[in-house]
Amino acid sequence: MKRMNSGLSCDVVKPWQALFGKLPKRLQFWKSHSYEECSAMSVFQTTVLLVIVAVCWSALPSFFTCSTTATYDGYVHPDFQEVKDVFGGLVDYSHYVHGYWPEFRQTGKENVTLGMLLSHQAGLVSLDRQLSLLEYRDNWAEIEELMAKSKPAWPPGTRYSYHAYTYGMFADAVVRKVDTKHRNISQFFKEEIAEPFGIDFHVGLPPELHHRVARGRFTPIWELLAGAFLLKPYRWKWLPELLPGSTVHRSMNVFDIMNDMNVMNDPELQAIGMPSAVGFGTARSLAELYDYLANEGSIHGRQLLSKRQVAALSTPATENIPVIAVPDEPFAMGTAVGKSIQGRLIFGHRGYGGQNAFADPGNRLGVSYVTNFNSRYSDTDDPRVIDLLRVFYKCMHKYSLRNQKR
Repeated sequence: MKRMNSGLSCDVVKPWQALFGKLPKRLQFWKSHSYEECSAMSVFQTTVLLVIVAVCWSALPSFFTCSTTATYDGYVHPDFQEVKDVFGGLVDYSHYVHGYWPEFRQTGKENVTLGMLLSHQAGLVSLDRQLSLLEYRDNWAEIEELMAKSKPAWPPGTRYSYHAYTYGMFADAVVRKVDTKHRNISQFFKEEIAEPFGIDFHVGLPPELHHRVARGRFTPIWELLAGAFLLKPYRWKWLPELLPGSTVHRSMNVFDIMNDMNVMNDPELQAIGMPSAVGFGTARSLAELYDYLANEGSIHGRQLLSKRQVAALSTPATENIPVIAVPDEPFAMGTAVGKSIQGRLIFGHRGYGGQNAFADPGNRLGVSYVTNFNSRYSDTDDPRVIDLLRVFYKCMHKYSLRNQKR
């Protein structure tokens, strides 16, 4: 890996270095303006590593970043940590959740399907009380009972709103029920995806890997909400959702870490496998994951997901129902579905701090950007990400033209 005196780590993979060489300069620009510390962007195209650029105060050739996405303080959602060909064919999105988890059938949840649960339509944005991550680790039976007794905030299937923390919690519960080994998501992801496919990503970071983590810098909750709502007039209609007791407020406060996200630099908390809050990995690992999704789940004969499963991750499930507050894009089975700078279909997940990872099936790309410098930009408008993607797609256009001439 080439290293520059400025602190920039750059490896724009040859023979395309000249084509993608502008990307390191853009990362250095944001660092020089005190808007980056440790960050990286990576792009794969059908297992070919096109780009990996990083800027970091550290000299580590490989680093993790604690990313706190909108699913908070963990990672850019892989969006299929709860599915590998729909749990290996063990479940069906159209089936009722209580068919797999009988205790779930209460308090207005009788008609909640797995598809509703995984596309943020179930209305289960909060629980009866606030939790700690240590409770999630140590008192699973009590946590599961709280989830089973939870009451939807709206009639399931009639609206959708981002289930910031509870999404991963309910997916974790379902996995434990249907998996024949009764593994939690952390173990399921490790054994079914990370290890077999060589993905350097962890739902809950093993303590022995803590030395690889870039220390997180976190945006205060008031600044995050100001960036998401107050500075965007078209969202002012949703300002009541910021008030105590509102849907968004309750969704953001399921765990007690939101008032001081810096606690997530604690190795003990980083090791807790809470799937919508605690995940660690490199930009490269996420780009590799999404590369499979961009190629219909299979590359060179190695299948991560089936075509049917990838279709479920890329087909909107919420287009015909209203959204409460944010996000502005429709959800599929866990992923947000949108358009790239080129106007093509992409699906993946953005989040708190500017994190971004997605599949671009039109170009067969897996793209990711991670940073420890978590800004107030929580969804679509982080200037660092917009800048990097704009430059990348310009470079990608030249790269595609060059290949066509061959």
